Amino acid sequence: MTAYDASNNLLGTAVSSFASNYLTFPDPGSAPNELLALAFPGIASVTISGDLAGGSFTLDDFAYESTEQTAPAFRPGEPRVLFQSRPDRMGLSANADLTRFLAAAPAKDAPPRGFTVVVNWQAALSR
Repeated sequence: MTAYDASNNLLGTAVSSFASNYLTFPDPGSAPNELLALAFPGIASVTISGDLAGGSFTLDDFAYESTEQTAPAFRPGEPRVLFQSRPDRMGLSANADLTRFLAAAPAKDAPPRGFTVVVNWQAALSR
């Protein structure tokens, strides 16, 4: 097995220690199911090669594990106030991707706005 980085530079190889590890005719000291592993930082591709005539190996129990971190891990912190709104602001709205907010505020030097409470408004509907 041969490992390459993203620019196709050779990172390293892993080869069998034996010419044969067949169950029926093994090399002395060999055992079936030999583990071959590649562990290099930045592996982008792996080539598995054998005898061009074929029949030189069987691949089973293939496993792949990436240990490279592509982004900082999320670590939640304590909630905190991001900004203080003015007490005279009326309503708050955000755009679709939540990158901007819009709040209504009175014009500069405008007198405070009051509001009217209508009591018994249902009686006015019958008139």
